Parts: sequence; structure tokens; C-alpha cells
Amino acid sequence: MNRRRLLRGAAALPALALLASGCGAIRRAGSEDDIPGSADEILAAVDLPRPEFSVQLDAGPIRGDEQWSKTIAFTADATRIEDWVDAAFDGGIPSRAQTDDEEEPAARLGTGVQKKGDRVASGTHGPHAYVVVVGQQDRPTVHVGVRREGR
Repeated sequence: MNRRRLLRGAAALPALALLASGCGAIRRAGSEDDIPGSADEILAAVDLPRPEFSVQLDAGPIRGDEQWSKTIAFTADATRIEDWVDAAFDGGIPSRAQTDDEEEPAARLGTGVQKKGDRVASGTHGPHAYVVVVGQQDRPTVHVGVRREGR
């Protein structure tokens, strides 16, 4: 009886040790306190202004050595979107997508977001990178994907 109890206890130890040691392993390097929690903080990380209207904030896909990835989307009338684009980018965004789902916007924002003719901008600001897609609708939707690179 004591031998069975000992064997059961011994069998549980590796699983318990694995569970205890792996708790922090699923997080990216760095503290969760370093991950921006608001659209203001995320846009500020890449030196883009916060729009004067409501935004939707979601987690974005994490790839490779990225610490975090977030997406922001907002919709407004074309004049207000143009005001934001002009404030965010000197000279606006003249670059237009040649096809649907170009590589970088699709990787950052998902397929089906960026369409042929949408305006697309991308860049970096320190360890952060971004992609911006401005839709062509009468009330355009802007999608911004921001990520922090480096573990």
C-alpha cells in the first residue's frame, strides 16, 4: 500500500513541476505592464495622432520575435478621415494598393481588410512598426496595425 502511494505521488511530481515552471513561459519577454492598454498609447508608440472619434481596439497577431501586436479601427465621414490622415502623414497617403490583400496589410490586419485601391502606409518608430489602410468608402474605415518587435 505504501509503495502504491509513493508511486502515485512520484508520478504527479513531474506534472506539477512542469505546470509550475511553465506558467511564465507562455508570455512574451517583458512585463505585461509594458503592453499599451489604450488606443492613445498604441498610436503614440508609432507617433500617430488619436482620432477625435471612437475607435475599436483589438489584439493583433503575434509573429516571430514580436512582444505585442494590436489593431485599431475607426470609421468617420471622408472629410474627418482626411483630416486625420493629413495630421498623421505629411503629404497624406498617396500610395494605393495594387491588389487585394497585399502581404503586409494581410499579415497585420487579416485577409479581406485591404482592397485594391485602398491607401496604404507603413513604417517604424523605434522598436515599433505599423501599417495603415484607409478604405475607399464614402465613410472610410481606417485600420491601423501596430506591433513591438524584439524579445
